[in-house]
Amino acid sequence: YSFENHGRKIKEWFSDKNNKTYIKSVMNSPERVKKISVAAKNMWKEAKSSNKELFYRMIHSSKNKTYELNGVKMNSIEYAVGNVLNTMGLYWKYEEIFNFEKTCYLPDFFVKSKNLIIDCHGDFWHANPKFFTENQTTHKNRNVKDVWEYDKLKKEIFEKWGYKYLFFWESDILNNIEQIERNIYEN
Repeated sequence: YSFENHGRKIKEWFSDKNNKTYIKSVMNSPERVKKISVAAKNMWKEAKSSNKELFYRMIHSSKNKTYELNGVKMNSIEYAVGNVLNTMGLYWKYEEIFNFEKTCYLPDFFVKSKNLIIDCHGDFWHANPKFFTENQTTHKNRNVKDVWEYDKLKKEIFEKWGYKYLFFWESDILNNIEQIERNIYEN
């Protein structure tokens, strides 16, 4: 047995027309996709409500975190805000776990000295009102209004527990980083 032979056999298997048909018909069947989707949603829900370590590992396995700052992998807009915090001399924790009302929350940044939570909202993922209306849907057919309600609830929960809460839109982070810095400074 050799790894090279194994790789060749896999390539041959995928290039075989019958196997391609099998992949399209069985592996990508709507029933299978729905079953996997339901299982994944249940796994995330279970981890979020009762297993903080698993939830944390699942969050950090994200493939879009290609930037590194202070030994932490993050996405580009988080990286920009992290650099602002570093420049301001503020110590921050990334995705600190907060457990309120039987739900785990992982805000992008927690600045303990200011009792400040900061989230970086991607324009697409959080449905920036500059680009979306409430009757639209966003990723995975999520209703924009539901996305906004969840983000609003998250802010209200942190404020209820005594934290200051800021969120910044991706387009603002990319186009007006000075204003982001001023907002952090004022809070």
